[in-house]
Amino acid sequence: MKAAVARLQHVQGIHGDPAVVEQLKVPVSVPTGPMVKRKFTLVPSHDVEIYLLIFCVSVRFTLGVFSCLRHVLFNPDVNVSRYRRKMPSWERYNREDGEMFSHNRHHLANLRPNPVNMSPDAGKLDFVFTANGCGTAAMPISASAEFQECCNWHDACYSTCGMKKAKCEKRLEKCMKSKCNEIVNPSEREECHSTAKLFSFGANMIACPAYQESQKEACECVATNEVADANRARLVHFLTENGAPEEELENQEIDDLLAKYGGQEPTMFLRLLKKYPNALKPDPKKNNFMDDVMKNAGGMKEETKKKMKEKEILVDEHVEL
Repeated sequence: MKAAVARLQHVQGIHGDPAVVEQLKVPVSVPTGPMVKRKFTLVPSHDVEIYLLIFCVSVRFTLGVFSCLRHVLFNPDVNVSRYRRKMPSWERYNREDGEMFSHNRHHLANLRPNPVNMSPDAGKLDFVFTANGCGTAAMPISASAEFQECCNWHDACYSTCGMKKAKCEKRLEKCMKSKCNEIVNPSEREECHSTAKLFSFGANMIACPAYQESQKEACECVATNEVADANRARLVHFLTENGAPEEELENQEIDDLLAKYGGQEPTMFLRLLKKYPNALKPDPKKNNFMDDVMKNAGGMKEETKKKMKEKEILVDEHVEL
């Protein structure tokens, strides 16, 4: 408006033409008529849960991102792609008999775990897979009922020793998308996709502590020359406890399966869990990524925001071994 007035004064001073001056005037509209009263309606309880979840995720976002990056960037025991650090070789005592053995970045399960790409030695022999769905003990979320199966397998993925966190998030995202696409009603399907995006966002950005805790519970550090034996013992124990047929327990079958998945033991154990789903036990008290979303929502402090990119990882949906 000030620019228009200045231009009007300029033209008046130079030309003094009333017609030109009249064309340069800027009309200002003033609202008239009676005020319209807005109508307010109560928000359905289903939407209240969604809004509350959105609020908690938004409040927790900055602190969650900072927590993940702090563990990755400022932990000397972490070595990841873009933020790669040179790590010195050292010796550690880790056994009761005082046996000394070398550790490298793949043998740090007894130290602070890597929150993004953890590769510990081997799964605990008698570890039991547990899950508690999408909600938390403090706040069950009814809107996530259609995602219960997806969240249960997401918990199982987190608890698979050595499994990459990014791969678990890809599996969760694909599972929820598939569940939403099965809904016939367009509005309900759209609402489902919105909820799925919210859950996926929370898992990607805020679930580092849940992933770390699950890996710590599932893994144990062993000597380098004992990794293969530990994986074999874990495999035999799992098959025996879950009623595998006798032919699968033969030494040759066990050796062939281990040879097929050499270096990919986490994938092997997750596929075995899909083959024997009864091995996944419900546990309402188990912490999952939604606990991290809800935790300390009111105590967030402003922190510096940083971005972290992860390579695209193909989702493994195979069940057969």
